[in-house]
Amino acid sequence: MLSLSEVFAIDVIGYAVLPDHYHMVLNLSPSEAVNWSAQKVADRWMRLNPRKNETARSCAARKSTLQSNPDQIAITRERLGSLSWFMQHLNQPIARLANKEDGCKGRFWEGRSKSSHLTDKTAVLAVIADFQLKPLGHRITEHFLKTQYASLSEAEKSKAPAEPNRNMIAKPHQHLHFDSTLREFAEQFIVQ
Repeated sequence: MLSLSEVFAIDVIGYAVLPDHYHMVLNLSPSEAVNWSAQKVADRWMRLNPRKNETARSCAARKSTLQSNPDQIAITRERLGSLSWFMQHLNQPIARLANKEDGCKGRFWEGRSKSSHLTDKTAVLAVIADFQLKPLGHRITEHFLKTQYASLSEAEKSKAPAEPNRNMIAKPHQHLHFDSTLREFAEQFIVQ
C-alpha cells in the first residue's frame, strides 16, 4: 500500500489492516500528476507494471515507446491519479495470493471498495481513530498502539520526529508522521 502511494499521486494518511479487510485514509492529488513530465509518468508506470523476465533493454524500449506517445502518456498520467486504479493495483495481488493459498479461482473481494469524502482534519482524525480502535473491538489486541499493521502503531514503533507535525493533512508525502492530537483523540475512546 505504501509503495503504491509512492507511484500514484495518492498519499496514505492512515491505515489499519485486519484479518479479513482493511481501512485507509487517502489523500488524492490528481493535479500533482498533471505536472509530471512524460519521463516521470513512464518511470512510474514501468515501476507499477514490471514484466516477468523482462530485460533492461526491452524495458527501456517499452518505456521509450510510452514516452514518445503523448496520448498514452495522458491516459497513463490520469490513471496514476485515479483511486480506482490504485485500488485495483492494491487488491489484485492480494486476491491472487489468497486464491492461490485457498486453491481456488474467481472473485475474492465481496464487492468494490467503498469510499467517503472527508472534508476536514477532525473527520480524518475521527476515521483514523475509529479504524485504529477496531482491533480492540475484535479482540485482536489489548492496546490500540500495539495493533499490528496499523499506521499509528507503526508510527509509534518508528518514533516519529520529536517535533510534532501539526499539518499532517495539508502536506502531502508525509505519511505516518502523526502528532499527539491523533493519539489523544483515540485515547478518549479507551475505557480504562
